[in-house]
Amino acid sequence: MAKIYPQDIVTQGKIPQELKFIVSDLMKLDDSFHIFHYSFWGGKEDGDCDFIIFCQSRGFITLEVIIGRAFFDGKKWFCTSRDSKFRDINDPVKRAQDSMRALKRFYELKFNSSFAGLYNWCVVFMELQRTEEFKLLDIHESHVFEPHKGSIAQWVDSLFVLTEDAYGQKILSSSENQNFLSLFSIDLRIPFAYHRLKLERQRKLVTTDLLQENLLDLFEDKERIAFKGSAGTGKTWLGMKKAARLATQGKKVLFICNSRALCQFVAQKLEFYPQIDVMTFYSFANTLVRDYLSWLLRDEIYKDYFFECLSQLLLAGGESAYFITQKKTRAVKNLDLHINAALFSLSNLKAGYDYDSVIEKYEKILPLEIIDILYLFVPDGSAEDDFFDYRLVLALSLVIESGHISLKKHEYDAVIIDEGEDFRISWCDILQNLFIKYKNKAVYVFYDENETIYRKEKELPIKRLIYKSDHNNYIFNLDKNIRCCDEIHKFGLDMTGLGYNTRSLRLSGISPFELDFDSNNDFFIFLERLLEELVFSYKIPEDNIVILSNRSISNSVFALKKNIGKFYIAESDNIHKPFEVSINFRTIREFKGMESDVVIIVFHKRDVEFMNKNQYLSEELLYCGITRATSLLYMLTVTS
Repeated sequence: MAKIYPQDIVTQGKIPQELKFIVSDLMKLDDSFHIFHYSFWGGKEDGDCDFIIFCQSRGFITLEVIIGRAFFDGKKWFCTSRDSKFRDINDPVKRAQDSMRALKRFYELKFNSSFAGLYNWCVVFMELQRTEEFKLLDIHESHVFEPHKGSIAQWVDSLFVLTEDAYGQKILSSSENQNFLSLFSIDLRIPFAYHRLKLERQRKLVTTDLLQENLLDLFEDKERIAFKGSAGTGKTWLGMKKAARLATQGKKVLFICNSRALCQFVAQKLEFYPQIDVMTFYSFANTLVRDYLSWLLRDEIYKDYFFECLSQLLLAGGESAYFITQKKTRAVKNLDLHINAALFSLSNLKAGYDYDSVIEKYEKILPLEIIDILYLFVPDGSAEDDFFDYRLVLALSLVIESGHISLKKHEYDAVIIDEGEDFRISWCDILQNLFIKYKNKAVYVFYDENETIYRKEKELPIKRLIYKSDHNNYIFNLDKNIRCCDEIHKFGLDMTGLGYNTRSLRLSGISPFELDFDSNNDFFIFLERLLEELVFSYKIPEDNIVILSNRSISNSVFALKKNIGKFYIAESDNIHKPFEVSINFRTIREFKGMESDVVIIVFHKRDVEFMNKNQYLSEELLYCGITRATSLLYMLTVTS
């Protein structure tokens, strides 16, 4: 008699009668068989396969059971529920196949060797309507069973025989048997669901990719389109695809966003398209201002006086006079680097010092255009006097309005704006002027009204820009979350109330884990154990795990402790770490626009955070963090 797990499955009241019939029949298999029901490893009815059948001398089969009358209409599977109404269900064939591949993948990662036995899949339909559409499916009859055909146990045994006929007889060693059975001694639901989700998501994204291409085809003749969508709806991918399309047509494209991490990601994906410039708004502003200054400083005399003036400004503001000691820079490339360094140094200037008198000394020496820029670079003491958000933006506005010859190489055939919700009023005003110059050229804007983590007010400046730029007739709503599994998607809705107008991709996974810690020591003990499970037991690559927080690492629970057992909590991907494994740490703001298979949110709720709730405890910030996770989410709240 076969061994069944859990042993009391037949007597469990929650198990449907049809399933008890199947179990009773499967137990007729000989004692070399081990039959695992999903409830044994903590699986889910709408996620994992129903049974894993392991034969010690052969291998394993994943078995999916569909209770009720099922049929395939050519696009979707449907099944009658207990109230006799039809509902659409996830593809049972794909679920059985994904479960088979996921289990094999986990075994091979766990034991660092290929699975030597046989492996296959099958589906039991209690009642199957063999429609014409079903007959067109590429499914061998041996993979489908209906109870009226006879004994399920005999059918499973015959499926092993057919698999042996196709792939040859394979005999598992004693150690391989033990290895396979040991998979069920850990919390198999997490690694099993993780690997199954990756397979299922990858397959569904193929369909999504086709839909996105069709969407771009639909708007191919429209020059001004805005796409509104919540986190995970594919905005960035659509933007990248549109940029690539335009580039292949020989057009020069500016792809502009706010997040540096997203900028680097997009630039890497589009690196084979030299016609596409990928920049953050800051790097865009810095580049145009730098090139403008570089052109004006072609004369050596102007160059020397310019850097001399900058050094005097730094001294006047109590900063290090870095440029006084610098050698003269003659090469254009080096000049560009020198100007970049100069702009960065000027960002340190504080208000309250007499900078104007320094610049006045150079008014008769340097061209008026340079003098105007210099006055914009120094603080004026106003409440909004920030270098990057105010002074650099004013300088950029001056450069664009000048229509200077240096702007020629920054003329584009199309502009694509991602993360539009983060764009400030001053940025949008500049882009408005740019759009006027780019009349009859393609402008695509992507934004999310829920991820307003940089703004207190709800009205987005980017929406004003859209309404003023002939986009208003073409605002398309993206309503399908193609990133998060169903449980994470629902968790984000329940926790924040944001993203309610989106639908999930119907990827059943693991419910997020929530834990609160009022002791830092307890937090570190739990985190070490969690990371050991994820990396060593579940074999999830450390690069697929990220720790996100509402505070920077220096103001977080990791401020004085970054080595957690064998793990190092690292802000940088590239620094050398004398630890076995490093786990990336990012603030939620830094990771905006990105995603990771596993996200561990360390959400600080201490007195200092409650003193500035809008910045550290907003629903928008939490929503942004939750929706970075594709497969697994751990919500760890620190209160001390």
